Amino acid sequence: MKIVLERNGTEKDLFTVLDQMTNTDTVKGVLVLACSGNGFSPDRVNHYLKNYPKPLFGGIFPAVIYGSEKLDQGTIVVGLSMAPLVQQLDHLSDPAVDFDRALEAWAPKSKNAKTLFMFVDGYASGIMALIDAVYDYFGMGVTYLGGGAGAINPLALEMNSQPCLFSNKGMLKDAALLALVDIASGVGVGHGWHKISGPYKVTKARGNVIETLDSRPAFQVYREMIKEHAGEIITPENFFDVAKRYPFGISRLESEVIVRDPFTVNGEHLVIAAGVPHESFIDILTGNPDSLVAAAQTSMNTAKKNFTGISPYTVFAIDCISRALFLGADFNREIAALTLKASQLIGVLSLGEIANCGEDYMELYNKTCVVGILGE
Repeated sequence: MKIVLERNGTEKDLFTVLDQMTNTDTVKGVLVLACSGNGFSPDRVNHYLKNYPKPLFGGIFPAVIYGSEKLDQGTIVVGLSMAPLVQQLDHLSDPAVDFDRALEAWAPKSKNAKTLFMFVDGYASGIMALIDAVYDYFGMGVTYLGGGAGAINPLALEMNSQPCLFSNKGMLKDAALLALVDIASGVGVGHGWHKISGPYKVTKARGNVIETLDSRPAFQVYREMIKEHAGEIITPENFFDVAKRYPFGISRLESEVIVRDPFTVNGEHLVIAAGVPHESFIDILTGNPDSLVAAAQTSMNTAKKNFTGISPYTVFAIDCISRALFLGADFNREIAALTLKASQLIGVLSLGEIANCGEDYMELYNKTCVVGILGE
């Protein structure tokens, strides 16, 4: 792989790096990982992307990771030595979209792919339906690695749904990009959160909104638990600051608990970063910097164990933005845990993480550290 970091975050500098990739014979396709702080605009980028001669995919994220740094501005451009087979799926939030039909027309074109990259608009409502369709089609035949793109302003709790994906058709929103690549990979998943209360039955839910737990208003149950556990009073005004320490967990047989991130409150309803099934059972979790960093190290160890390729290899981390917000200065410890000798570390801080680990089902995670080791 040919990996270039462009630190300025301008369209001009991005185009310069992409031109370098065009002129490198060993580069057969390009992955672009950009910071939302760059302020890229479709008006200034689309003409170039639509004329780019090599397959291109990627996204815009709250931050990126390069080596030992977390960067809020700049772009990582990855030149792939294997040509990716890229599929764009539009209108991800439209329940009428037939994902199965789109996969049947596309996937058979690449029979030797080992890894499927999957980047989605992190605010689209059809992510879980797409994950189910993709897994039903490919099963355990490939390794899955990806996440949710988009920008977030945690201080103001403003979710800005803007074009956040890159393709040869331009910048996209409410869409997904699937890229099959014949690259060996191993994946590890870990979060470091532990149960402090529950289980609670989700007695009424709509999409990513939990209305009642144990037939009581969801926010009332959540508020009472936090007061009992930590003596804190959570209100709509301080919700983000307090709730980032108390996510939900959905148990899975013989696999990692699936974490769900509550990010705001609507009346007595809790709005979650991804859907929670009606009549499922959830726990309330918490964690600390030591447990989260230890989980990141476990993710790295698992990814290395699952990797079947040969060196040289690249470590690709997909780490939830809310972990970085929770860890603060301790996030540097998490980055250190993701570093392997004689390898290059790149990554993104995402709005949801997509992966499978070993023989597990592909999942959409929150507040989780996903590590992929990519070879040639």
